[in-house]
Amino acid sequence: MNRNLAITLTLFMTWASGNALAQNDSRIKTPDLLKDAIDPFSVGKERVLFLKAAGVDTELNEDEFNAHQAIIGGFARKYERFANLLKFDKNRNKLIDWFEADAYRRAIRGAVLAEYDADKNNRLTGKERDAANKALAAGKLPRIASVGSKERPGALIPRPGADGGERGGRPRGQTGEERRQEWEKLQSRLAAKYDRDGNGRINGKEEWAAAGEEVREYYRQREIERFDTNNDGEVSDGERRRGRDRDMQAELWRQNDKNRDGELDGEERQAYKNALREGRDRVEHDEENRRVFMARFDKDEDGELSEQERLAIGPYYEEVRKVARESAMKQFDSNGDGELNSEERQAGREAVEKEANEKYDTDGDGKLSFRERTGAVRKDQKDAERLYFLYITLLEKRER
Repeated sequence: MNRNLAITLTLFMTWASGNALAQNDSRIKTPDLLKDAIDPFSVGKERVLFLKAAGVDTELNEDEFNAHQAIIGGFARKYERFANLLKFDKNRNKLIDWFEADAYRRAIRGAVLAEYDADKNNRLTGKERDAANKALAAGKLPRIASVGSKERPGALIPRPGADGGERGGRPRGQTGEERRQEWEKLQSRLAAKYDRDGNGRINGKEEWAAAGEEVREYYRQREIERFDTNNDGEVSDGERRRGRDRDMQAELWRQNDKNRDGELDGEERQAYKNALREGRDRVEHDEENRRVFMARFDKDEDGELSEQERLAIGPYYEEVRKVARESAMKQFDSNGDGELNSEERQAGREAVEKEANEKYDTDGDGKLSFRERTGAVRKDQKDAERLYFLYITLLEKRER
C-alpha cells in the first residue's frame, strides 16, 4: 500500500473513531443521582445502605462516611459532605444515627425540589431532573438548614418549643412525623442486634420475639418521658390521656398549617378546630367502647384481663355474629333463597342506616358522628351493638 495512502487512511480512521466517540458521548446522559436518595426517596434502601456504612454501633462517623463515599452505590454520595450531615447531629456527639440521617435526607430532598421543581408538583422530571442531576454531578448542592431552623428550604419538620411548651400559639406535643422518626430510629438500633435476614428492619415472628422485651421497655420509658408530668416514674390514665391529646393537637396543627409558617390563618384555624373536635370525639368514642368491653369481660374488676377472662371473648362475639346473621336473613332475604345477594344487602344497609339515624342522629344531618355514636352506646348499649353488628354482617359478600 502506498505510504501516503496508508497515513491518510490511518488519520481518517482515527478521526472517524474519535468522531463516533464524540457522538456517543453526546448521547450519554448524566447519571441519575436523585434516585433513592432524593426523588424518589426510598427509606428502606437508604436505611440498609446507612447501616452498612455505620457498622455495628449503628452510628456514622466522618471516617466511615468518607470510606463509604468511595464506594459506588454506597450511602454517601459524591456530592455530599459530612459537614452537612452534622447539621442534623442533634446531640452534638459528631456521630450520625439513622434518625438524624433520615432527617438530613429529607431536608436535601426539600432543598433540591425547591431549587429545581419548576412546576411545583413535588417531582423532578424531564428538564428539571436533568438540571438537578447536572448540578449534583458538579458538586453543587442547594443550601440546607438543620431541622427546626427558620431557614428555607431545609426546615421541613416544624417542632414544638424546646422546653416542651407552646411556641407562637402552637400546641406542644409530638407530631406524627416525629413519632414516625422515633420509630425509624428504634428500628435501626434494634436491627443491629436482631435483624437476621439483613434487610435493615425487624420483621418476622422470630425477630420480633427476640426484640419484644426491649421494644416494650423502650416505649414504657418513652411514655414516662412524654407523659409523666408529676415525675413519679409512672404514667396514670389521666397523664396518658392528656399527653395523647397534646400529640393529637400538634399533629393536626401541622396538617393544617399548609404554608408551614408555624401559624394558622382564619381558614386553617377553623379547619384545625373542626379536626380537633372530631379527633377528641373519636377518642371519647374509643374510650366508651373500651369501658363497655372491660365491664363485660373484666369480671374481677382489676382493670386487666386474665387468661381465663380472655377465653370468654371469642365465644361471646361468635354468638353475637350468629344472631346478627340470623336477623339479617330474616329481615332482608326478600326472595327466600337462603342467601343475600348484592341488592338485598344494599337494601338492608340502607334500612339499618335509616333506623340508626332516626334514633341517634341528634343534629339531623343524615349521618352519625363519633359524638352521636358515643351517645347511642350510652343511651342504649344493646341496641347500638345490635345495629352495628347487623350492618357489619350486611357488608359481607354472601350469607347462607
